[in-house]
Amino acid sequence: VCAALHRLECSAGSLAALVAALLRSSGDGLEPLQRGAVAALSRWSDPAAVLAAFRQSSVLGRATTRTPDVRAAACEVLGHLFGAASSAEHGGSGGPPPAPISRSGSSSSLLWRSFSPRPPQAGAERAAAHAMLASLLGDADETVRLQATAAIGKIALPKAVSPLVPMLRDPAPGVVDEARGALLRLDWSGLLRPGEAVLLSGPCLRQTTSLVGHVSMQTSMLVLCDSGRLFCVDAKEPLADTEVELDQRSSAAAPGVLALVGEGRPLPVQPVLQRPEEWVRAVHGRRRAAVSAETRRRRADSRLQQEAPAAARSPGLQVGWRRSDG
Repeated sequence: VCAALHRLECSAGSLAALVAALLRSSGDGLEPLQRGAVAALSRWSDPAAVLAAFRQSSVLGRATTRTPDVRAAACEVLGHLFGAASSAEHGGSGGPPPAPISRSGSSSSLLWRSFSPRPPQAGAERAAAHAMLASLLGDADETVRLQATAAIGKIALPKAVSPLVPMLRDPAPGVVDEARGALLRLDWSGLLRPGEAVLLSGPCLRQTTSLVGHVSMQTSMLVLCDSGRLFCVDAKEPLADTEVELDQRSSAAAPGVLALVGEGRPLPVQPVLQRPEEWVRAVHGRRRAAVSAETRRRRADSRLQQEAPAAARSPGLQVGWRRSDG
């Protein structure tokens, strides 16, 4: 029946019937119905309509507190509908989605491994799906938190830093692992320069003092590019970045603290997922690679300049010389 309703998706009644089926699929022996409803909704060609239907039916609301598996299934639908957008924007190969997440009472996801990613969705729709999922990160059910965290990681918006970092302290190890992976998959393409790629990224904490002297810890994201550029992103303003450098003058940083300099002032941060030594090695390694590449390029240019006059003097040999960066 769910498959037939999917084929009739031109009808608004078909979508309403599928959402109703999802709501009624809670209970022993009803997983096949839930699996069919999730599969049909995840293939829906109008993700905005699915979002609207979820809002109207309170599938993700507190009205369904007695049916946590329904909320978890809805999270999985949103993760597939909007998560492939980040995969496509990252230049993904269009292969199958990541391995399914284990669910309470089930050893696999409700979606089959053969499900392929969807085309990118509009930014406003992705943001709306992100907001709906973020509201479930405090759910009392572990499976709901797990599926919501996974779906947020698939959508991969930079604004996900703020809701995901607290999930690293979740009592469920599976949720913590999923939050860690989600933070490392966030999409920073909007802050990259042409030709740049992210080499290393991770959340960090830095101490801030308000005008009245109140001290608090602020969450930021530290990103290292393959060009050697290092920048810090405020979790509250994920579209603005501050370029930073290692503080070479500070040799007595506190344990677990990475000494940085940004905008002409010290900016000590505490990495959450990596050790400070990992960041130092990554930054120095990237700079050595950049210097080595520049040295090779200069040597090649010098060799061409030395060989060009000799070749020009060779009798009967006409060679056109030009500079090559390759």
